[in-house]
Amino acid sequence: MFTKPFTRVFTVLTFLLTVCGAAHAQTSPDSVWSAISESELAGRSTERQIDPIKYRTFRLNKAAVMPILDSAPAEFSNSSRFIQTILTLPMPDGSFARFRIEHSLVVETGLLEKFPELGRTYNGRGIDDPTATVRLDLLRHGFHAMVLSPRGTVLIDPYAKGDTENYLTYLKRDVSRRNAFICDFDGQKALEEMFLLNKDAHRELIPDAASPEVTSGSQLRTYRLAVASTNEYAIAVGENTIAGSLA
Repeated sequence: MFTKPFTRVFTVLTFLLTVCGAAHAQTSPDSVWSAISESELAGRSTERQIDPIKYRTFRLNKAAVMPILDSAPAEFSNSSRFIQTILTLPMPDGSFARFRIEHSLVVETGLLEKFPELGRTYNGRGIDDPTATVRLDLLRHGFHAMVLSPRGTVLIDPYAKGDTENYLTYLKRDVSRRNAFICDFDGQKALEEMFLLNKDAHRELIPDAASPEVTSGSQLRTYRLAVASTNEYAIAVGENTIAGSLA
């Protein structure tokens, strides 16, 4: 039989091992993300811009994520065929998912020279879930990611405006749509009306609403896009600066 002192020591060791194991499970393997309780964020003066029905809160270790992002090869480069840069992302169920990421620029080089901070944009493909793809960035407003998969769209955004340390991970479908923007424009109807103005020409170009969705194919297309914004938008999301609005 075990003596009482030995039993107490064994109980303490078991408890410590359990606590350490739980703490390790709450931190991503690459030490980039740590799960936190929302009570740790209580009392802060924060402006929440996103308030999902269900979500998890995590803390970003910027010192750990920066070397990983900096080591990502450029997409379509020869090095991307041999270098595998793996980043872990937190999921809404509390688990972590691994992605192989590549550096993917979304702005022209001329604009990038004026605003170098816009260059930290990346894409990736899931390792644990090969059907998942991700687009992510680390800009002046913090880290953002969008994961697409048959299971749904996962979003990672700052916990509050101006907070670049703490983050929400949630499913897109769990965002309240009470104040959602609704567009009543019927693109199909407008297109049909436009072509019906000339019934004898281009009738074959009117799309069939019941036809299957057209995929993008295997050819890469690069588009130049010009975007304008109102002053109200610049104030709301960009601190009324050009760099902030672009980010």
